[in-house]
Amino acid sequence: MGLREFFGMLPPRIALDATAAETEQVPVPDQVILILPGAGMEDIAVRNGDAVQTGQDLARPGAGPLVATATGRVTGVVCAAGPEGEPGVAVTIAVAGEETVSKDLAPIEDLAAATPEDLRLALLRAGLPATAALGRRVEIATLIVSAVPDAPGRVVDADLLASGEALAAALDVWQRASGARRVVLAIPAGARVPDGLPAAVTVARAPLAYPEGLPEMLAVRQGGWLFQQTPAGPFGDTIVVDLDVLLASLACLQEGRPYCERTLSCLTPGTRGPRNLTVRIGTPAVRVLEALGVTPEPGGKLLLGSPMRGVACPDPTHPVTSDTRQLVLQAPAEVHHFRTVTCTNCGACDRVCPVDLEVSALGRFAEYDRYDRCADLAVERCVDCGLCAYVCPAHRPVAQLMMHAKQTLWRSPERRVAPVDTAGCNACGPTCPALRLFDLDAEPQDSGKEKQA
Repeated sequence: MGLREFFGMLPPRIALDATAAETEQVPVPDQVILILPGAGMEDIAVRNGDAVQTGQDLARPGAGPLVATATGRVTGVVCAAGPEGEPGVAVTIAVAGEETVSKDLAPIEDLAAATPEDLRLALLRAGLPATAALGRRVEIATLIVSAVPDAPGRVVDADLLASGEALAAALDVWQRASGARRVVLAIPAGARVPDGLPAAVTVARAPLAYPEGLPEMLAVRQGGWLFQQTPAGPFGDTIVVDLDVLLASLACLQEGRPYCERTLSCLTPGTRGPRNLTVRIGTPAVRVLEALGVTPEPGGKLLLGSPMRGVACPDPTHPVTSDTRQLVLQAPAEVHHFRTVTCTNCGACDRVCPVDLEVSALGRFAEYDRYDRCADLAVERCVDCGLCAYVCPAHRPVAQLMMHAKQTLWRSPERRVAPVDTAGCNACGPTCPALRLFDLDAEPQDSGKEKQA
């Protein structure tokens, strides 16, 4: 489903729908695929044919954890590449027999008496998302728990805010485990503040509009930067935990079980709104589509993630990970194609940027590998919301260009391309040796030479 069809014409912020959707349970698939990003084959502790239990750590000490989300037998251990080409390893488990939970995950009966280190290790060992900063022992200034939809088509169960004592206990666990100096509960504007919150918890109301619910934006609004593990090392002092993950973590610690399931908000062609499906982590995307009763059309697109910044999934066997919040299937007519045309300097991307970047200039500098200028214009402040590419009338991949610039700077922070001395050159337009901003020989839009996103 296209965003313009679903949400109408784009205002400066896209209004989000807070209507609750019933959650359907998807049966455990016949196989799960688990990915450990940034790992090599030597980091995996199991091999083909090994029997594994649910909750077993499949990685070697210090490399993981890579938590098994099903009981069965390992049928594949292969190298895998992430969306940015980063290395990783995928472990496939053929699900078989009665599910048994590994005894390595010991329950913590008295959470109040547990030490911060015990809680930190238990959260990591359970395989919960948003724990990367805990594993890196990064100093956390702010812990944000979000009950705000982070993207169009994402539905958050508002009933979770009524959890009362469980919410308060989970907030205490995460604060002590992370060592965060501040704890913020982000709720939609108009939502009722939960009863029984600890006095130290600050309540922040966020508009029901994209991109205000993005973790990056929530962090910026609280005066920090979202923690990210970049190629150049850890970056940021704020972690954001989804409310459903926070409450699930409490049950994981008390019952000694792993984090095995994730609820996805799914958008498919011909539907008026999202459907929520709870699936086992590691479930191939094609199995989720079967549960939805839809089949991808030739020329369509499958996204793991939101319509604004989800990752294109050309292989339908790619699995749902613990960080996956949405699944979007687009019909061929809804697929957006970028074109190799020049920026028209209309300023639409600059006007819509939520962090006030000079987007039009950044897109052009990134296109011609001028990463020094991208750094000067603070490209690393980009929150990857995708609004710039969405509003661009020339259909330029502005968001992707900025993301590429950030990744390049992170991988080579010392790289600064020296500007070309053009004094007295007088060569302008397409022959400019320093920066070709004006492509006078741009392909016509109907040339058929389009680049598909």
